[in-house]
Amino acid sequence: MTYYLDTFFLAYFFSINTIYLLLSITALFAIKNYMEMTHFTRLGGELSEVMPPITVLVPAFNEENSIVETARSLSQLRYPNLELIVIDDGSTDKTADRLINSFDMKESLEKYREEIKTRDLNTIYRSQQYDNLKLVRKENGGKADALNVGINIARSPLICCIDGDSVLEPESLTKIVQPFLLDSRTVASGGTVRVANGCQIKDGFMLKAGLPNKFLPLLQVLEYLRAFLFGRMGWEPLNGLMIISGAFGVFERKTLLKIGGYHTDNVAEDMEVIIRLHRRLSEEEKNYRIHYVPDPVCWTEVPSDINSLRSQRIRWQHGLMQSTYKNISLLFKSGSGAAGWLAFPYQLIFEGLGAAVETVGYFYLGLGIIFGFTAPPMAIAFFFISIAYGIFLSVITFLIEVISFDIYKSREAFSKLFLAALLENLGYRQVNSLWRFYGLLRSLRKGSGSWGEISKKGFD
Repeated sequence: MTYYLDTFFLAYFFSINTIYLLLSITALFAIKNYMEMTHFTRLGGELSEVMPPITVLVPAFNEENSIVETARSLSQLRYPNLELIVIDDGSTDKTADRLINSFDMKESLEKYREEIKTRDLNTIYRSQQYDNLKLVRKENGGKADALNVGINIARSPLICCIDGDSVLEPESLTKIVQPFLLDSRTVASGGTVRVANGCQIKDGFMLKAGLPNKFLPLLQVLEYLRAFLFGRMGWEPLNGLMIISGAFGVFERKTLLKIGGYHTDNVAEDMEVIIRLHRRLSEEEKNYRIHYVPDPVCWTEVPSDINSLRSQRIRWQHGLMQSTYKNISLLFKSGSGAAGWLAFPYQLIFEGLGAAVETVGYFYLGLGIIFGFTAPPMAIAFFFISIAYGIFLSVITFLIEVISFDIYKSREAFSKLFLAALLENLGYRQVNSLWRFYGLLRSLRKGSGSWGEISKKGFD
């Protein structure tokens, strides 16, 4: 019996790490092709007349430490036709007051059509400094409800959703909308999210990219690189993206309205809306594309304490499983392409149910080594397949960053990332699996679209 269990766990870890390796190889070629096309990104000024109008939505709940910096960064975006809407979802801190005072905002009698049902809206403000900047105050209803309010009020054909603790680079919008210009099938486009902890940000400007000094945020730098540079980039050529980060994504407004906007009963609304797009559009046999563009960057603060990180990861896993349950009909659906036949099964088996397999596997094989019911050759094989193979993939992630965009240029940064690549698989990954397993169990109970409790310090 133990032989079969040993073999099962070894096969699982070998399979998931091999899939990561294949995705990283695909991502390398995709990044190479993208880098050869980067001359398009320099045409923003020349194409200003054809750039589609866009509305940036910033849902915010208790973001007083960072919301002004976020709004300032948005006001400095180099984009010709831009509307900015901050939606204060019933914050209990000074989020709204800081915006009103910083941008000289006055009440507006603006009318809008409620095409998606939401919680009650209280007041709309418009800045006297930037006439394209608005603040909406509403009853608390969760992030998805706040986004739906923004979709109702928006006047542009494209919607960009970012988080209230995020900073965009000046050219980010120009780059992320280009799939809509180059491919008429595009219904959504996502950009890269990087860790802002350790960076120099002032008055909404990214002055200098840097790495966090604290251990937990440093490990998350590597996680974000892996998630975006070969997680997103690996699936993008197959039209198999299962998520566009809620911190930075662009959508066709009419398509969001068509599918009913964001669902408020899901704790990972950014993932659920993408899976639902795949499901609904494949049901309609529509020829569509969901793109990922690696160059436009959004910088966001990540948890720096263990409790906030734990809360975030449990919520992410909970939301992943909710999104999967609600859209299970996408699985092996005729006409769904790689989304239904490859990406969705991968998400269900490895990212979803795999949390249980990994957690049980680590405990089982650990106990097997301690009590001797796992043979030494099997224990050695497990170490190399689950730990050494994982370290190898972490190093590959770090090298992809270095040879592609090379944001972190100093030798000290190189050494830090390399150390993180080594240490990530020695404890951190195992604890993460435990949190994800708890999130999996929690998803079996009915959840809500809560914001979650994450401690944030704001930008320096």
